[in-house]
Amino acid sequence: MAVYAINEKTGEPTLIQNIDGHGIQLRTFAVDPTGRLLVAASIQPLLVRDGNNVTTLSAGLTVYRVGADGKLSFVRKYDVDTGKATQFWSGMVTLA
Repeated sequence: MAVYAINEKTGEPTLIQNIDGHGIQLRTFAVDPTGRLLVAASIQPLLVRDGNNVTTLSAGLTVYRVGADGKLSFVRKYDVDTGKATQFWSGMVTLA
């Protein structure tokens, strides 16, 4: 994933970070109401080579903490068993 800062005067984006998405085809992103957490959803599993072995990189929800500077830090990944389907959409709701 790429993180950009936006110049308030010009609207020009500047790359400030690249961070591992811990999945393939990250399609939906949600930021919690406080602006401190970002969740990215990877839509399907993928077979990947790990040395001489092949393992499965699962579909999932990856949680990041958003720093005061806008940069992300990895918190954890929640694996999602999609079976033969695709995790098409995800989001956040506020629970009162």
